Amino acid sequence: MIVKIRRPQMRERIDGDMRILTVVAKCAGALVPGLRRFQLQRLAGEMWDNLIRETDLLQEARNIRRFGEAYKQRSDVYVPAAFEALCSEAILVQVMSHGRSIEDPVAVRDGPRIAGVLVDFYLEQLLKTGSFMAIRIPATSS
Repeated sequence: MIVKIRRPQMRERIDGDMRILTVVAKCAGALVPGLRRFQLQRLAGEMWDNLIRETDLLQEARNIRRFGEAYKQRSDVYVPAAFEALCSEAILVQVMSHGRSIEDPVAVRDGPRIAGVLVDFYLEQLLKTGSFMAIRIPATSS
């Protein structure tokens, strides 16, 4: 089992940094008219929203469950389950998975096949679910 813990005060740091970035974006748009078309304040807001979502570990646990369900039929991909009952917004508890380094001689010899699985799986993620998650391939697991 692995435990991922969000650093204390991380949300407060994100909020502080993003407030500064929002002010900088507003000033940049006001001072440099050519930048207005990029809608820097809107982009900063989207960035802020995404950072908040990315640091919600309970949401990450839900995403892991959905992702695992979507790809459970694949024998060449392993999605370590999250223990949602033990998770919170700041803590993620997940099954520990073991693997080999890409520099391991066994993985190097099997490189072309592993690369094929990776490419196939990433394309399936993008085209089938419109999502992306890092994965572990059994061929590289010990």
